[in-house]
Amino acid sequence: MTAPSKPAVFEVLLRFPQCTSKEEPLATREDGQMELSCLEEALEAAAPGEVVGVDVSGVRFINYSFSDQVFGKLCGRLWAGEHPDRFIVLVAPRQDLENRLQDIPVTLKNRKLAMLCLADPEDPSTQEVVGELSKSLRETLRAVRPGDTNEELAERLDIKLTTCINRTDKLSRMRLLRKSERDRESGHRQFEFSPVLPFSE
Repeated sequence: MTAPSKPAVFEVLLRFPQCTSKEEPLATREDGQMELSCLEEALEAAAPGEVVGVDVSGVRFINYSFSDQVFGKLCGRLWAGEHPDRFIVLVAPRQDLENRLQDIPVTLKNRKLAMLCLADPEDPSTQEVVGELSKSLRETLRAVRPGDTNEELAERLDIKLTTCINRTDKLSRMRLLRKSERDRESGHRQFEFSPVLPFSE
């Protein structure tokens, strides 16, 4: 397994693939299962709250079967609650995701899931969402400021509180948003939210 590097944005940045040669076409579910295991090991090794970056920019070819086995299944498991409080972010130029790596976003769209992606691994301002995410969820994600509650966010977006709760729940389950419980000074359970990655000033 390739030794991870540590740029400023990520706690860990993995060069993908980890278990197979990037010179070979990434095309079988069997090879995909090995890569999925490597990524899950990295998530398990990460501390709660840490972000694992996966740099796919050096991949020459990846097909749907391999992509679904790795990224589709991984995002499905995150949605189901596995690897709690860990986050994973793709690293790839947009043009690559629209061309030779297009099966990654297609896989996510077909599963109605999404991932954060950075075009530049050292610049959080290059982040975008790949996969399936509605206009309203994208709007909510962009509006979140560190420490926001659902009440504050609902007021900023001028939407009903129940609508905001449903949106932040979906975003946090997809690991597009950080969610933590506040101290119960008010006597009721309250959550606050913040972006997964800090935005550049």
